Amino acid sequence: MLKLKSLLITTVIVLVFGAACRPADGGNATDEPAGDVPLGQFDCSGHEGGLIAYAGRFTFEVGGAVGFDDFDGVTHTGAYTYNAEEQAFEFASGFVVEYAEYFSDDTLTAAVAADASLPHTELGEVNCVRAEPGVTGP
Repeated sequence: MLKLKSLLITTVIVLVFGAACRPADGGNATDEPAGDVPLGQFDCSGHEGGLIAYAGRFTFEVGGAVGFDDFDGVTHTGAYTYNAEEQAFEFASGFVVEYAEYFSDDTLTAAVAADASLPHTELGEVNCVRAEPGVTGP
């Protein structure tokens, strides 16, 4: 009887600790949950000549692909990583933006790369809101 009790206790401990170490969705502990990344489109404005002007649209895709369609119609593509704890995007070298910070009101602020030339970004950053075509941008 003592052996059976010991086996039962060991089984319960293994099941409890095993469940605690596994994500609730059953995935691997190294998987990045898609729900943590604010995917989709954001319309951005910047400054030019002291005025606020439309600068372009970010598109964040599953898997780390990002695009930025600027005001002049040029599409810049690159890759991102997202740190959910810091709510920050970091972009691969060569992209027109260095990093972006995401906020809980579904907005973000992005710093333009020093060597990038984007329209309406005199101050070196853009402020973005969740895109609503025809409302927040084209």
